[in-house]
Amino acid sequence: MKRTKTKKRRYPEGTHPVYDHAFQEAEKSSAILNPDQRNLGNQYLKDHKEAALLELTGDPNHDHYYLQSEEWKIGLIPKFKKDLEELHGRFKNWSKEQMRTGEVPEMPKTWPTPLLELRLKTEAILDVRVKEATVLKRQIKEAEEAKENARRATILENGLLAKMDGKTARDKQELNSIDGQRIAYTEEGLPFLKEPASPYHLMTLYDYKKMAQAWQAEMGLTNEALFKERDELFIKARREAEENGEPIPTVKKGIKDLKKEKISKITKKDFPEWPEEAEAISIT
Repeated sequence: MKRTKTKKRRYPEGTHPVYDHAFQEAEKSSAILNPDQRNLGNQYLKDHKEAALLELTGDPNHDHYYLQSEEWKIGLIPKFKKDLEELHGRFKNWSKEQMRTGEVPEMPKTWPTPLLELRLKTEAILDVRVKEATVLKRQIKEAEEAKENARRATILENGLLAKMDGKTARDKQELNSIDGQRIAYTEEGLPFLKEPASPYHLMTLYDYKKMAQAWQAEMGLTNEALFKERDELFIKARREAEENGEPIPTVKKGIKDLKKEKISKITKKDFPEWPEEAEAISIT
């Protein structure tokens, strides 16, 4: 069974057997640290890592409490930290009482066994919960990076087709992207491309669409150009078939297929230069 390697412990192994046992048990039962175990916990974690992390850390904006089923709960890590603070307070009070009642000449520094064992168990579980949070944070970050890399791969992957993503202005909703490039808005509401990975970063949406329209015409991607090319290809195919004594084609090539074929041959070298008349949006 694959398990996450143990990080440096609070105490060297063998120093406190109570701590060792509690740490090992908490680690062994952790669905986060044992992802290969088949259980409901692991199934839940596959799609709910953010929620699992919130249960561990709580919301820092709400004093580490989080809302679950209309009930405010404190995160497990801050809970165990508070429990540990309380135990230290109990030991301090016990030490004062020992000295006050004349049991010892000065405040003792050694914890009584029951209280010490409770502290060690609390520390062990806290350390495992912190380890779980570290693992989840890394997994969430890796997933976000993978998602962002996948998104960036769609930037201009088919050229400047001016394909929009998001609601139209008629629906009074802001647009999200065009040709895979994110769209942002100035304070005045002017849309522009906010995509550092794009050669058209900070270009207004108006200038981009104008440039894309001219580029599509140049590349023969307009409907008019595609229909014309399709007819020319059909006439050529019929002529060549007749000359070679082959069956005469009766069906013209589909416009979508022709467009897809032309787009597949487009490279970054075919992208247009930034128009001289287009100014970049200034943002701070």
